[in-house]
Amino acid sequence: MIEHPSAVFHRLETEVEQAGGQRAWAKARGFSPSFINDVMRGRREITDRLAAALGFRRVTLWKDLRDKARSRGDHE
Repeated sequence: MIEHPSAVFHRLETEVEQAGGQRAWAKARGFSPSFINDVMRGRREITDRLAAALGFRRVTLWKDLRDKARSRGDHE
């Protein structure tokens, strides 16, 4: 299932809380506590490695902007 980026962030928040805090979660998974703190405060982006530690994988979707029928939701 494709998830919104906020789902990744929400899982991080949940797991950090369950682990007893950012430091404990980071140490258990090989991340620096300062990196996790920066991600949670919006100062750093979620990396592919962090997403993988949370059970996610980044995917990229492309939308054809020249196909007006599809972009309007029309079907032939």
